Amino acid sequence: MRSKLYIILLILGLIFSNLLTANETSFFQRTAINEESINVFPNPIDNKGTIEITLGFNSNTKIEFYDLSGKKVKEIKKTMLYAGEYKIEFQANDLKQGFYMCKVSTDQWVKAKRILIKR
Repeated sequence: MRSKLYIILLILGLIFSNLLTANETSFFQRTAINEESINVFPNPIDNKGTIEITLGFNSNTKIEFYDLSGKKVKEIKKTMLYAGEYKIEFQANDLKQGFYMCKVSTDQWVKAKRILIKR
């Protein structure tokens, strides 16, 4: 009886795995990313920039901008993100020309990139 149940579960697993298309991401593929990173481009930024974030785990994530004196000048996102790769666009029109730190904080790590706003 157990062997029949095992075979049925195996067949159902194979059928389910074949239903996934190339554009869909399974739980195992999402959590297989093992290197966390951030990138901000273009750099220097005029009016609009993009932050690329790679997460190897599900995490509460916060994105903030600080001036070089350490004062927080902008927060653009504070949300739960699942393991995977993200491209988050942001407007820099409200930031004055100069250098800033883009800080990405998760439950596991904090990373920052220096950016230049140039008009």
